[in-house]
Amino acid sequence: MPRKEGIEWDYVEKVKALPKGNWTVKCNFCAHTWDGGANRIRAHILALKGYGVGKCDQVPQHVKDSCKKVHARISKHSFGESHVLRSGESVGEPSPCDDLDIGLGESSSGHASKRSRGHVGPLDKAFDSQIRDDAYKVVRRFSFAEDIPFWKVRSPYFLEMLHAVGRVGTSFKAPSYQRLRGV
Repeated sequence: MPRKEGIEWDYVEKVKALPKGNWTVKCNFCAHTWDGGANRIRAHILALKGYGVGKCDQVPQHVKDSCKKVHARISKHSFGESHVLRSGESVGEPSPCDDLDIGLGESSSGHASKRSRGHVGPLDKAFDSQIRDDAYKVVRRFSFAEDIPFWKVRSPYFLEMLHAVGRVGTSFKAPSYQRLRGV
């Protein structure tokens, strides 16, 4: 049974069907056209970064509010926690990838996380972005070198592992072969 379409589909016109449930769509407010699914529609309406689609400057506030609720619900369901907006951010700006910032209470540098600091300057954002990119590269290298399928990152156990390591912080030491084998 196919999934029920979300509310975001009401704000676009389907132009052409694409593989895997995606469409070429046209925004009802600004006539911008792009390929994708529900995530990219919400990204366009909410001006989310990292989805490769431009923002809509003509979307009414009530449409943004309804899409914000859907985006928050989906993000909460996917990652087990709701997103907290940082000051100065647009609606729903932390993308799903941002939740892999591992550190929940403190960042790896020992400072309070961005969520509790309030204003985050451009230098902090650039530094955190570089650290995040390095972490992605290390996870990708491990997955490739050990022949672990990339879809395994969807596992709730993978996310649980990253969150647990993030709570420990930089003092975490990987378990030995014997410890993993015996537990």
